[in-house]
Amino acid sequence: MSQFVPLKVDTSSPEWQSLERKYRSGGSAIPIIYVIRADGQKLYAKSGSLPGEQLYQLMTAAIKEMGRTLSATEAQLLAGINSEIESSLADDNLQLTATGFRKLKKLGDFGAIPSYAKEAVRSNALASQFSDSVDKKIDEIKANLAKENDKEKFFVSAVATSQLKTAVGNFGAFKIKINDLDRQLRAKSQHKDLLTTAKQVASAMGKISHKSSSVRIRANQSLKKLADENPSPIVVKFIDSILSDVEDKPERPSNLLRKWTSNDGKFAIEAKFLGVSNGDIRLERKNGEVILVPLSRLSDADKEFLDSKHQ
Repeated sequence: MSQFVPLKVDTSSPEWQSLERKYRSGGSAIPIIYVIRADGQKLYAKSGSLPGEQLYQLMTAAIKEMGRTLSATEAQLLAGINSEIESSLADDNLQLTATGFRKLKKLGDFGAIPSYAKEAVRSNALASQFSDSVDKKIDEIKANLAKENDKEKFFVSAVATSQLKTAVGNFGAFKIKINDLDRQLRAKSQHKDLLTTAKQVASAMGKISHKSSSVRIRANQSLKKLADENPSPIVVKFIDSILSDVEDKPERPSNLLRKWTSNDGKFAIEAKFLGVSNGDIRLERKNGEVILVPLSRLSDADKEFLDSKHQ
């Protein structure tokens, strides 16, 4: 029974009429027994009672089709991570997205969490979006590599491939495709002098948005040193554009501590914004504790902040 949520529905109620329209039972004798999976899939709907042994057999068979059950803690954790993944996907940050999916490893394979719970279905759908984004990036790199004598395109491709390998190279779904890109890069021996530099640049780029200011500073210094020591104008131009973008880009609101207040003024907390899920805002306290606060409880100023962030 721990796998089921039992519901008793009055057949004279609007709820039952809606249920019967959606899940036809093919009969009108009471009781009518339904077994509905968490994703809304009908597993059983028939009119008439079942003896104890038959009911037991029905429920046992249903359990085999209902997938993994998530605990309340797992569901809450998954909801928060899903929000983080959605945000990083929107920013086209494949490395941060990959980090989010790695956190879900204990729940199941990438894109295949064996559960029909709402957040599990959502996670699997996000994995599909992520795969599409990675495939798109791979296609862009291949298109650049097809330009035989363009050293600048080669360097951009080499940096992008190194970044991609760091971000998702250990995902079984992408290993073969990324290794194939590596082979294509090494095959262009006329540009091999740029390969080592491209890997160094990609490594530093992966740290320029790190949450630690000291790591960000060292990454910037590494990029500047590479630009100073490398005679190639292609490398210098590329690094200059990266550093310029970093200097002009304000820190993301999600990385900032700010004061959040309830609409009645009785609740206040300093925390980082992590995301929104199912009508709740996910916040991280200074001590690292993550809490959920209903959006409806936020002050008007906090709601305006969230609106501006998503514009």
